[in-house]
Amino acid sequence: MSRQIGPIATLDDGRAYSRYFAGPAATRNANGPDLEMIIDATVTLSVETIWPALLTLSRRVSEGEIALSNGWTLRSVQTLDSRDSTFVMEHCDTPGGFLFNCGIREEPGAGGARCKPAEECDMVEVVTCCVYRADGLFPPGYDGHGHDLQGTLEKGFDGSKYQLGKLFRSCPSVHLQLEGMDFGRLLMSPTSPVDDPAMALEALELLGEAFRELGLDPIVDQRRAMLSGIVIEHFHADEASGLLIEMGASAVKATPGERTGGMLRHFFAQAAALDFERLSKRLAASIDRLGSDGHVNGETAFDWNDMDTRAFVQMSSGTEGLLWINTQQTAYRIDFTTDENGAVTALSVAMPGRTKTSASAKPTPEDRGYLGEFVRDDGRPDFAIYEIAGFTTRNIRGMNGVVSAVDGLAMNLGIDNVPSAVTAARGYLTRITSSITRP
Repeated sequence: MSRQIGPIATLDDGRAYSRYFAGPAATRNANGPDLEMIIDATVTLSVETIWPALLTLSRRVSEGEIALSNGWTLRSVQTLDSRDSTFVMEHCDTPGGFLFNCGIREEPGAGGARCKPAEECDMVEVVTCCVYRADGLFPPGYDGHGHDLQGTLEKGFDGSKYQLGKLFRSCPSVHLQLEGMDFGRLLMSPTSPVDDPAMALEALELLGEAFRELGLDPIVDQRRAMLSGIVIEHFHADEASGLLIEMGASAVKATPGERTGGMLRHFFAQAAALDFERLSKRLAASIDRLGSDGHVNGETAFDWNDMDTRAFVQMSSGTEGLLWINTQQTAYRIDFTTDENGAVTALSVAMPGRTKTSASAKPTPEDRGYLGEFVRDDGRPDFAIYEIAGFTTRNIRGMNGVVSAVDGLAMNLGIDNVPSAVTAARGYLTRITSSITRP
């Protein structure tokens, strides 16, 4: 299979989405983690498109603080490296902020000088975005660790020290900068530039709003037009990877927006439904095995991984109950309903946190930790999405975590060869694909 897709102008995220779920999606071990590859492509192409406008904005901010009409203020900050051009965005009503750093690429100087002064260089080696806290609090939506602004600046942005609050670190193509568009292709790095998927997209979307208000859209539009004729070359041999990259690259035109968010939310939900469909028979067999072997509460739980992971099942009726899985990182709860043959017909999944127990009430969509609910309805043989959690990094990782925990439970119970036909919710797919936001 060709490892090139494009030209970029011909890519179609809706078409790639349909082809992925209609074919290669069923061959994956899990579909939830594939969201990472989509977001990697989105961030990579976004940075490749906007870096000239970002550098222009950063240098404009260095001349004086800029207040936007949406309540965000941009101000320049100084890093440890004189070749950095850096600014922060802070909102008047929320704590903390976002930091954008352009690492300037050295260019040969004139008259025997080794290199030009940084302010005279117009190429960017790397773009880094971090989130930082103020008064102990981060911007709304961030659920990770990090530093205050001073601590973030002291870590630097050359990659030599790990930034706890880093959202992404993406390197614009050196080939396109040195050779121009005649190079003909954008190399998609096999390593992920993204540390926090949802917040990385939010930061880039916020940046796009600044570009529009400050009149930098012409720079972005010109760069987008220049990139439209080149192809993306990636390092994966399978069809699915090419389709995932096409989804991410096509859904973003400069910075992420409504179209990008719509496609990613649909993928998040559909991938989760497919993952649970793939696991459904092993899940049913695991529930039956735990019950028959007496693993019915915390004291009698089945354990593995040197007792680091424990699971038990509690039935509230002949067809309803909950599966509780405790891992080193978190606890997962699956409330389920089965039919008279023991097949799972509905399930609700959550990561309720360490303060909750199996005696706590079933989590609802309003509760922190709720992930989603999946049902078999209208006589269809596959799961449809009844409810899905918000598109946040915590929920993305939580959904992948509970799928992995169920898979590990089945494997350690010796339930490893239960056949499961993956139908990918075809009828639902048609409906969900047609609702992807168009430009």
